[in-house]
Amino acid sequence: MPTARSRPGATSGAIGTFLATAALASGHALAQSCVTMQDLGTLGGTYSEARSISADGSVVAGYAFNAASQHRAYRWTAAGGMQNLGTFGGPHSDAAAVSADGTVVVGTAHDATGSIRAFRWTAADGMQNLGTLGGTYSGARSVSADGGVVVGSSYNTLGQFRAFRWTQTGGMQDLGALGLVGSDAISVSPDGSVIVGLAYNGDVTVLRAFRWTAATGMQDLGTLGGTDTRAFAISADGNVIIGWSYNAANQRRAVRWTSAGGIQDLGTRTNQGSYSTAVSADGSVVVGDAPQANGDDRAVRWTAEGVLQDLGTLGGFGSLANGVSADGSVVVGVADLVARQQRAFRWTAAYGMQDLGTLGGSTSYAQAVSRDGRVVSGFSRFSNAPNITHAFRAVVTDPIRAVTGPLAATTCPWGTPSFTVAAEGSGPLTFQWQWRQVGASDAWTNITQGPNTDSSGVTRFTASGALAQTVTLARFGSSQGSLESIHSLRCIISNSCNSVTSSAAALTVCIADFNCDQTIDFFDYDAFVVCYEGGICPQDATADVNHDANVDRFDYDDFVAAFETPC
Repeated sequence: MPTARSRPGATSGAIGTFLATAALASGHALAQSCVTMQDLGTLGGTYSEARSISADGSVVAGYAFNAASQHRAYRWTAAGGMQNLGTFGGPHSDAAAVSADGTVVVGTAHDATGSIRAFRWTAADGMQNLGTLGGTYSGARSVSADGGVVVGSSYNTLGQFRAFRWTQTGGMQDLGALGLVGSDAISVSPDGSVIVGLAYNGDVTVLRAFRWTAATGMQDLGTLGGTDTRAFAISADGNVIIGWSYNAANQRRAVRWTSAGGIQDLGTRTNQGSYSTAVSADGSVVVGDAPQANGDDRAVRWTAEGVLQDLGTLGGFGSLANGVSADGSVVVGVADLVARQQRAFRWTAAYGMQDLGTLGGSTSYAQAVSRDGRVVSGFSRFSNAPNITHAFRAVVTDPIRAVTGPLAATTCPWGTPSFTVAAEGSGPLTFQWQWRQVGASDAWTNITQGPNTDSSGVTRFTASGALAQTVTLARFGSSQGSLESIHSLRCIISNSCNSVTSSAAALTVCIADFNCDQTIDFFDYDAFVVCYEGGICPQDATADVNHDANVDRFDYDDFVAAFETPC
């Protein structure tokens, strides 16, 4: 059974693309998304791990072994690859988090004496030692969106573990404790103003979740009636905190704190407890795990409406959720296959739980997800050799699965009808409109931007937006230009995963609506007669109704026939 809280611990990147089948629970049909899993390599050793990802998914941070089997903090980008962030003179360093904009990495690094120090890295300044609160240790755990605020913990001069908040101007600030002993800052809000973590409440055997602001100081978030609580993550506005608490029956329960409502038990699937790991940006969705009656963990998703949703497995016994997209619609984590191999997954309501595959080995783990839910980072066995594991970055493109439109349209001969489609699926989307000529049963022709010709080579109409979501047509400005040659239109919508062709929409050209006011009446007849007899026609109109380059009795007869049989 996988566990998100106890994980196993090449130098050139490789990219593989495959169709990953979504194993859907609750009777959903199988669907497929396209996954490109990229090997981020190592720093010369056999192991690397992705710990954190920027908001747009373009930057990954973690640690990797070098050729001497020393683990080093790294920052990965597509342009620069895996960059060794160095140390303070010692053997090891480890990146814990990257800022939302990807410019700042924080973590821990050894100095030449073997002491561990919190660091903040930027391209301009390199690795910056954040110091301590007077003791021998400090470590950074989280960073604000712009990288300006760093939080973590440090020993003070008394050897007590204390949560800290660091800024460039204020340095390292001791956030205090709930009693006289220790505290640890785990996460910080995007603007750096709210910090959550855990602290002893005066009894060195009891740890409590806390929320800190400059105005309130460190606040105990309370319990569900038990002893210990933990806080792990915080919403974008700092008002929602998630973690767990023991209840009066000594059961561990996933909880959600709000300023207005206090502590809320999120419930569980059985009486065996639950655990939360991540929260959506607005605080409305919480993810984590809750065991079944037999003890196997299941990834779950809670909503503010009180819904607890079992996300299933990949055919095996257990699953755990480790991250969630900003809007709460995408969940990532690890789940068992039938053979009990553990695989990174990505879950959505549309496609269920999807196996993201591996880098060639048998197991993989998803640890973080981009804000939009499309980029997942983690680590995977590089081969079935037990000591080779590489960090990965997987880009998931959801297939186009539903197309709306276009709708049938009716226009006058001189009108400019428009057709629009909409599609569900990952962008960017491309569009190619097609038209079918009257009398051509199944022959579809791509519409081009500008003039378009029929099968005989005659230019009939012009198009604007032939490769866009909305296409607009107009009669070509010659005697043979005619929208009446168009039977129907459709659109092919594509992304990097698949292509879907919309249904066809008929175009009806109403010849009798000669003045283009969308009403058939004697004003149309009068307008035609004036145009036919005197050459004074509405804008863009012509009395050559049959498009034979002559205005004659046949045009008159065709118009009258159309007028007497309205569209």
